Amino acid sequence: MFEQYDIDVVVSDVAQTYAPAGYPALTVPSGYDADGTPSPVIFVGGFLSEPQLLAVGYAYEQSAQARVAPDLEATMELITAMEN
Repeated sequence: MFEQYDIDVVVSDVAQTYAPAGYPALTVPSGYDADGTPSPVIFVGGFLSEPQLLAVGYAYEQSAQARVAPDLEATMELITAMEN
């Protein structure tokens, strides 16, 4: 498909369908569901297409601005509570 249609990267919402073929993939945050669960977009590239894949993923990430930094203090409190 990549060669036939001269495609560099394919966008997928299905995880791991590319893995048996050995294609590289990159997951980038695309937003959050109503319950706060992160939702990803998966970019899949052809054989040895990692540079193009990273460029597309970076451009999407910068444009979408969907990533929210984690609350590290809350995470540490949760870990501490689980340890006790």
